[in-house]
Amino acid sequence: MTFCPCCVDIAAYELPNRDFDEQNGILPYLISRPHQADLAALTASATSCPLCKKLLHALHSSPNLQKYSDIGKPNAVVNEIKVCPEGNGTTSRLEMLRHGILAKSLNCSVNGRKLQFARVLVKRSHLQIQYDPSFTSPWKIKTPVNLEGLTSRSIWRTDIPTADRLDARLDVLRGWLDECQKNHPKCQIKTSLQKPTRLLEVKSQDGSYIMRLVDVAALQDRENIVYNTLSHCWGDLQSANLRTTRENEAKHRAGIDISALPRTYRDAVAVTQKLGVRYIWIDSLCIIQGERQDWEFEASRMSHVYHGSFLTLAATDAAGPDGGLFLAEPESPLELQYDARISELALLRCPGADVEQIHVAPLSTRAWALQEVILSPRTVHFLADQTYWQCRTLLLSEDGLVQDDKLSSLRWGGGMMFKPLDFSNAFNSREYWWKLAADYSHREMTIPADWMAGLAGITTYFEEGMGQTSVLGMWSESLVHDLSWHTSRSTRRQSRDLGPTIPSWSWMQFQRPINPPMGMYRVADVFMTVKNYQVVWTGMPLTSPLASTVLLVSSQLRTLSFVGHAGGAAGSDKWMVVGQEHVAFSACSLDEPGDLDDEQEIMTAPCVPLASYEREYHLNPETISAGFGTFLILQPCEKDATERPKYKRIGAGKFDTSEGKPDPFAGAETQLLEIV
Repeated sequence: MTFCPCCVDIAAYELPNRDFDEQNGILPYLISRPHQADLAALTASATSCPLCKKLLHALHSSPNLQKYSDIGKPNAVVNEIKVCPEGNGTTSRLEMLRHGILAKSLNCSVNGRKLQFARVLVKRSHLQIQYDPSFTSPWKIKTPVNLEGLTSRSIWRTDIPTADRLDARLDVLRGWLDECQKNHPKCQIKTSLQKPTRLLEVKSQDGSYIMRLVDVAALQDRENIVYNTLSHCWGDLQSANLRTTRENEAKHRAGIDISALPRTYRDAVAVTQKLGVRYIWIDSLCIIQGERQDWEFEASRMSHVYHGSFLTLAATDAAGPDGGLFLAEPESPLELQYDARISELALLRCPGADVEQIHVAPLSTRAWALQEVILSPRTVHFLADQTYWQCRTLLLSEDGLVQDDKLSSLRWGGGMMFKPLDFSNAFNSREYWWKLAADYSHREMTIPADWMAGLAGITTYFEEGMGQTSVLGMWSESLVHDLSWHTSRSTRRQSRDLGPTIPSWSWMQFQRPINPPMGMYRVADVFMTVKNYQVVWTGMPLTSPLASTVLLVSSQLRTLSFVGHAGGAAGSDKWMVVGQEHVAFSACSLDEPGDLDDEQEIMTAPCVPLASYEREYHLNPETISAGFGTFLILQPCEKDATERPKYKRIGAGKFDTSEGKPDPFAGAETQLLEIV
């Protein structure tokens, strides 16, 4: 095995580091090491250098780099490897010498984009650390976690027979499960939760495994049943073998041919069986497909189904049912003897653990999958390169280089919990909800009619925790404030009108990205009164079509003028209230581009104020308070038999309420009106 000089250099490079100390100006080192000059050179070297081959493969397969069109061009720059240790530092040379294993993460910088791979060194008895007297603290080698036993994991070994590799990989998962069950009180399953209506039973018979559909109500000790769940991308599930219908229900109760199932299903059944779990819940097989009443009932119970799951198996990297759980052993690490004087070995894997791979994987783009991960006490993400463990306490990677207790479960919603919510704090609960809603709005839904149902499980979870009633993606006790949700201009995509029965005041009328309400700060005053709201469903709440809605409010009504401001995107938040000066406190967001005439310099529209808020800005040495109000931008509708004024929402905005600023609604008459 021959390595190119560049790869020998990065494998052998000793990288001491010092702790980050912002106050004293001490920063961790990020050392750049020379590498192949460009992609063409890397491609040529990959024919003989196994590490260059790994880097080249990772560059082309990295989800973060696929969107850059220049990555395949011969002159795409590679030319350096950025080397930076990770994790928690030790405090003295003696402590550093106690570590039997040293882990490092190395990053390849390509056109300014990072690609990471992992390096683990064994036999560290000869490690020497140099002190630099010019700094107040010594340089320190960083170790991410307690790495004892890490190199015994299957992912780092090359000596495990192929037939034994699945069990060897699952040993890591078994260890995670055991630790979680014993030492993670936040992750324990509530036995009081409702059980699924049906489960798939997997058991041994005549030396092989069979699976059949069973009714949970008919099982003994059903209150203590342990089951796994599968979270996956459906893809094309037209085959009768992949779905339970009234036509094949009796056949599935007698037995399901496991070999006829798609790979993702087969892998999930295999993992469930090897973990010693008897039951698994798979949506397409446990819900009667093609029967609306059963689908609505089961979809309304998703909160309890996933909340009560022992372990959710997430086919995170699979775009369809045949993608599988990637149970085949990941590519083996490279062994490199990089210092003949002390017979050291370097083990190198490419790429290393990267949590971003979870966020950009196919499953993380699907709307249904959000509640499946958020509600599950424990999830194992199966990706092509390795697996990741996510529970309400920790995030861990199979290669051992990730151990995090602050994982964001959301990509778009901002820092987000995967831990249990404290519903005793109403403001925090509402803030969490809107982070979820924002993330959900960025996701894809194959069947637009399922848009509200895909959030039913999380909605039920919040209703039970908050003790409030959901109002089409908003909440009964904060409805006036929630109405100031607004659309996102940074990630526009085509809206999908989900039907005329969904009112204009709900963000769920469109399948498109939204932002949380403008009114997420300390309330100063409330201008609107909700006189009546009604949400009537044709069947099960949240999972059936809407029958009718009513939103009757009392508020001032005034026609405001809007003028364009520099920096606003055409048709979105281009406008600000005439007479206002502070764009940040007076910008307006239109729900749909074109709702106002972009050809005019000044727009006019009827508006109703919602509430006002106060914000504090900490500008040393003083704190400055500033305020703003929120309002809805409306469009008149034709009057009906009630002769009550009716309006359609077309946007939301803010106006500056700081001292000395004119109130755009001063003197406006309060009216009773309906928003449809």
